[in-house]
Amino acid sequence: MTALLCGYCGKPREGGAAAYRCTCIPAEVWRSPDLAQAVRTLNLAEVIRCLRRHSATRHLSQSALASLCGLSQAMISRLEAGAHVSSISRAVTALAGLGAPGVSDGTRWRLPDDDEPLPLADPQAAPELPCVVITSPVPIHVWVRDTQDTTDVAFVSTPDGPCLVINRNIPWGVTSAPGGATAWFALTVPKRSALTASESKDPR
Repeated sequence: MTALLCGYCGKPREGGAAAYRCTCIPAEVWRSPDLAQAVRTLNLAEVIRCLRRHSATRHLSQSALASLCGLSQAMISRLEAGAHVSSISRAVTALAGLGAPGVSDGTRWRLPDDDEPLPLADPQAAPELPCVVITSPVPIHVWVRDTQDTTDVAFVSTPDGPCLVINRNIPWGVTSAPGGATAWFALTVPKRSALTASESKDPR
């Protein structure tokens, strides 16, 4: 029999006496809606932030999470600050190391209760602004940039799949299910779109 050992405490996650099993991340933590959604979308950055905020796991240091994920402490720090891993396989490996419930086919993650596809992402999350909705048969990854670059949004193809590149100040969301994903982002008003009264006058 093969026992899967925790990368931090070294105890088995399943089998054997309950008193000797790993309790680094209790099972009920994974049932948190925010954390479950982050797992489905392979959003490792949000997974790390959720674990650092949850009352049952916030005692875990960045070094402890690094041991569980198989990543460096510096990478965990960057993820907590909003960076994203560049590889789907790294995210899948990290989730497996954390002991996330469910299975992965190498490109997406399915939780045990994911019998039905999730509802589409709801553009009404930003009701005061019009939204663009993108659907895909594969997971959509998101790279949130903290930059003043004039390019606010881009949707690009990468070796790991489609990626939505978006600035931090733009509302967005992603909903994923085993059959695909839906992403949305709000359309912001371009900084130079509103003409002043003098600019809008007919030059003739």
